[in-house]
Amino acid sequence: MSVTVTFSNPRSSNSASAASMIASRASRCLRSRSEPPGASRRSMPPSVLSFPPALSDTGSHMISSIGGWLMETRLDGVAATEHRTRALLGAFERKDLAEVSALLADDSTLTLPMSFSGRTEDAARFTGREEVLGYARDAFTIMGRIRFANVRISVADGGRTSFVRADGDFTTADGRPYRNVYVYSFEWRDGRMVDGAEYGNPITFSTTFAPPESG
Repeated sequence: MSVTVTFSNPRSSNSASAASMIASRASRCLRSRSEPPGASRRSMPPSVLSFPPALSDTGSHMISSIGGWLMETRLDGVAATEHRTRALLGAFERKDLAEVSALLADDSTLTLPMSFSGRTEDAARFTGREEVLGYARDAFTIMGRIRFANVRISVADGGRTSFVRADGDFTTADGRPYRNVYVYSFEWRDGRMVDGAEYGNPITFSTTFAPPESG
């Protein structure tokens, strides 16, 4: 994808040069976002990145405009990731397996790092969409109500990573309260979760779901 930027009536050669440099960087950013891996520039249709005349009047205004556009694009990615993170939590609350599946990449993984033994090995690891869905299906079966309270979401790495802190206000399938504290991390690629980790207190889980003692 080729991008052409035209400047009119720059007030100084220095400002025009600086604006051209910023525009060139913006053009490279656009190409990196729109060209598939290995694509040649000749195969991409040409387009023109145009700006309102008022913004092309000075190089300084042009620099400010392009910088603002790049920041807006980054913020859009952050907002989209937060939206997808909330959608994934909501799908779990509704026990909507189809929606959970739609938010997972084919090669997604989910890890439960907090082991019941207290050692450093993972309690469980699920590899591939079907295994992750199997974990979700089991969770939907043993839980009566799934509700996340006091949810706080942070997005990092330009929208590629999200973190969740939440209190679990759950009930078991037989109606007993189950309240754990959760921290999640999610890695995203092309709008789908590719790598997730769930941190919850294993003692709380064991106490609630331990088999009844035989008399």
